[in-house]
Amino acid sequence: MRPMKHGYTNRTFGDGAVVRKTYEGPDAALRLHRERALLTALRGLLPVPPVRAASADALSLGQVAGVRGQELLDAGQAPAVLAACGEMRRFCERWEPGGPGVRQWEERAAATAGWTE
Repeated sequence: MRPMKHGYTNRTFGDGAVVRKTYEGPDAALRLHRERALLTALRGLLPVPPVRAASADALSLGQVAGVRGQELLDAGQAPAVLAACGEMRRFCERWEPGGPGVRQWEERAAATAGWTE
């Protein structure tokens, strides 16, 4: 495995098929646990890497095809990257607990709960 570019917080190595992230520093165990939980929960909903294995200080992940965000920024694509980030943020806000998408779904479910054919 080779060190991967842009692994700022963790030691990150990859071989083109697998990425190994070793968590270090303050709150390493918490960050590992949080990332593992989110990647597992989002699998199939968003293009996130599959968790292949986990240990007390590292995650082994499947490689996701695409270009890293930092490389797009370096190539002058900041407006497109930031627009995509904003779109994802708005999507997440709609569906966060108590968010507008969730509230609308709950209201519609309550309004139709007693309906029969």
